[in-house]
Amino acid sequence: MRIYNLLKILLFSLIFINACANYKLQLAIQQCEKLDIQDEIETCYFNIIKEVQKPDFCNKIKDSFWKDVCYFENSIKKNDSLICNNIQNQTIKNSCYYNLSILKNDYSICSKISNQDQKDLCYNDIGILKLNSNSCDKINDQNLKEDCYRNVGIKINDISVCDKIQTPYVGDLCYKEVSIAKLDFTSCSKILNQNIKNSCYLIISQIRQNPSTCNTTQNQEGKDLCYFNSALSKTVAYLCDKIQNQDTKDLCYADAGNKGDNISICENIQKQAYKNLCYSNIGLRGKDINLCNDILNQDGKDFCYAQIGILNQNISICNKVLNQIQKDRCYNIVGVKTDSAATCNLMQTQSQKDVCYRELAKSTKDIAICYNIQRLEEKDLCFYAVAEKNQN
Repeated sequence: MRIYNLLKILLFSLIFINACANYKLQLAIQQCEKLDIQDEIETCYFNIIKEVQKPDFCNKIKDSFWKDVCYFENSIKKNDSLICNNIQNQTIKNSCYYNLSILKNDYSICSKISNQDQKDLCYNDIGILKLNSNSCDKINDQNLKEDCYRNVGIKINDISVCDKIQTPYVGDLCYKEVSIAKLDFTSCSKILNQNIKNSCYLIISQIRQNPSTCNTTQNQEGKDLCYFNSALSKTVAYLCDKIQNQDTKDLCYADAGNKGDNISICENIQKQAYKNLCYSNIGLRGKDINLCNDILNQDGKDFCYAQIGILNQNISICNKVLNQIQKDRCYNIVGVKTDSAATCNLMQTQSQKDVCYRELAKSTKDIAICYNIQRLEEKDLCFYAVAEKNQN
């Protein structure tokens, strides 16, 4: 009996508390209705709506706009799209359905939206956010539908979603992105546009470094580039021979020879400029002047001697350079690096000789070297540079 009485008291208390809360809210609504200033009215109703926990209480609000806002807020709080049905304003109702469809990941709610553009956006956003191509199926606008398919297909790497796209160009882009993500050559074959297809094969071959796939590219330029990149990545010269364009083939051999330190590869090169480059690069890395001797072009040979002379800090190698500008450059750099005024004096061009003395005086902090300079302005610069260097 005692328990029964306690339950009665508890039930009565709950009813009383609820009645008090409702009465309090009712008084608050009446207070809002008495206000004249719009900002105060909005603030008043907004504070009430935050307190409302039951959607049926929204009906007590006389102002139609705030009544709709009350239903909207309650539908979000309770995650219940049925509450949206009570809203009279169509824009607020559509927004209510849209938000609930996203929250519940339920594209069927989008169908309740009256505006077709908003309905399509609802299907599109759920499709992309939730990676659900079934939602894309419902879109009325063809361009938006295909964009939805493309976004979903690429994100989930699913070629079957790309298959739904009717516009060839958009479908090709979808196939390409998914093929690259999956490193799947077979999917590239679905692409209709030849340039996009070639690009698909080429990018995958570069990533996979698989030259056997280069033949799948029908465009010869793309095929050559595929072999070129494969040769560089694998440092194998035999792939260069498969290239049709002679300039590309020569560059391929030059790079392969350089990376492999193999001078015999340089001899496959037809164009003398690329052959010189190949010999020069290998010679520079090994600091071997003998490789410079194989360069037929004199300018290339001079450049090779000068660079190796600088690397070895050896003026006897600089002496082999015939071009005076290249030779003076070699003397200049070697002279400064070896702190040798005598090396600067070997230079034939007076302006370059003066620069060599100035740089040498600066590096050694020896102002006496400046007196070797002939040009007055260069000499003054030398004095200033040495003085500044000594202060630091």
